[in-house]
Amino acid sequence: MKRLSILNAIFVIPAILIGTSSYAGLITGATAITANTIGTLNGSELNMINQSGLSAGYLSGVTDFDTYIATAPTHPTNDPGNAWAGLDSPTGPVFGYIDFDLGATHEVETFALWTQSNDRAINDFKIYVDGVLGGTFNGVIGNAPDISVQTFDLLNGLVGGSVRLEVLSNHGGPNVNIGEVAFETAAVPEPSILFLMGMGLAGLGFTYRRKLQA
Repeated sequence: MKRLSILNAIFVIPAILIGTSSYAGLITGATAITANTIGTLNGSELNMINQSGLSAGYLSGVTDFDTYIATAPTHPTNDPGNAWAGLDSPTGPVFGYIDFDLGATHEVETFALWTQSNDRAINDFKIYVDGVLGGTFNGVIGNAPDISVQTFDLLNGLVGGSVRLEVLSNHGGPNVNIGEVAFETAAVPEPSILFLMGMGLAGLGFTYRRKLQA
C-alpha cells in the first residue's frame, strides 16, 4: 500500500495540478487594442474593453467566467459614450479585424460579445489566438434596450496573448457596432514551475528507489 501511495503521488498529483490550472475559467478583459483595420466612426475603441455600459462589472483575471455569465449581464443599446462604431463607406460597411492584447499569455477558451440591437450587429466573424484560427461564428442582433451577452466556444488548447476578431459581415446596417468584448481564460503554467515540479518528483522517485534497494 505504501508503494502504491508513493506512485500515486508521483503521477497523480501533477495531473491534478495541471488539470486544475487548465479548467479554472476566469473572465479576462483585454488591456489594449493594438490594431483596428475597420476604423472608427463614433465612440472609442476603449469602450469595447473598459466595461462601460455593462449592467454588472467583473474583476479581470479573478471573477469566474461561468458565474459571471450566469448573472446575464447586459449592455444598453450602443451610443458613443459606451460603445464603438466602425467606419462606413459609400459602398457599404467597412469590414476588417481588431486585435486585442490580453496583457499576458493565457489559454483562451471562450469569446464573449455584446454587439448591437439593430442591423449594425456583427454577423459572421472569425476568432484567432496568436494567429491560430479558433473558429468561425455567427452573431445575432441583440434585444433592445438591454443587449444580452453572446458566448462562443473556441477550439481547445489555444494559447496566446493576442486575440484577433475578424469581422466578415453584419446584419445589413451601414457599419459595425460593438458594445463590449471579454474572454474566458485559464492560466498557463510557467515553464519554471513545471521544471521545479518535475525535479521535485524526480527526486521523490529516486529516494523511493533507494529505499527499495536498501
